[in-house]
Amino acid sequence: MSALIWWFIPLFGTAGALFYVWRVGRSKRETNVEKSIAEYERFRSTFESQHRSEDL
Repeated sequence: MSALIWWFIPLFGTAGALFYVWRVGRSKRETNVEKSIAEYERFRSTFESQHRSEDL
């Protein structure tokens, strides 16, 4: 029985570490997507404003 407990300690530690890495990576990815979309919109709006000024 005690040998089984010693197998569970690294197993739970590894599972906890994997969950932590997944959780941290997911939150950074969501933030980067929103930032990326905002940068793209800003990039696109500069072309629209240049196009409007050429029409005048």
